[in-house]
Amino acid sequence: MTTIRVLSPQGEARAATHAVPSLPQSFRGLTVGFLDNKKHNFDRLVLEMGELMVARWGVARVVHRQKANAATPAAREIVEALAKECDVVFAAGTPAGLISTTVFQKLALSEMAALGATALPLLVIQHPLGGEKPEGVSRRAAQAVAQLASLLGQP
Repeated sequence: MTTIRVLSPQGEARAATHAVPSLPQSFRGLTVGFLDNKKHNFDRLVLEMGELMVARWGVARVVHRQKANAATPAAREIVEALAKECDVVFAAGTPAGLISTTVFQKLALSEMAALGATALPLLVIQHPLGGEKPEGVSRRAAQAVAQLASLLGQP
């Protein structure tokens, strides 16, 4: 008889283990980074989010780095470079801020709880992102920046 092992994707909830700095009160003059998970259209999303943040809030510079693929962690060199170059970093899955689509919101919250990082800002955009035309990506970028503005009490 074959034995089947079933694993739960929910993870183990832990007490907060990561010190998560609060978001800055203003992005004016700051360098904002994005870690791209290489899923389709994420590069377009963060390009437009960066442009909106420069135009609305006076962000000085936007840094965009891609990891090898969505299934693996970012290389240490990429993470260290972002930490050195940027004041704030947002990503699809890094402890500085999380961007998720509506379908993956519960998973994102579960992962945040499992990692003890529930204080992270979570920006939730309409699903799907991959396969969207440029105007759909633009709507989602505006949606994410509007949520960030709300978190910051910004216009």
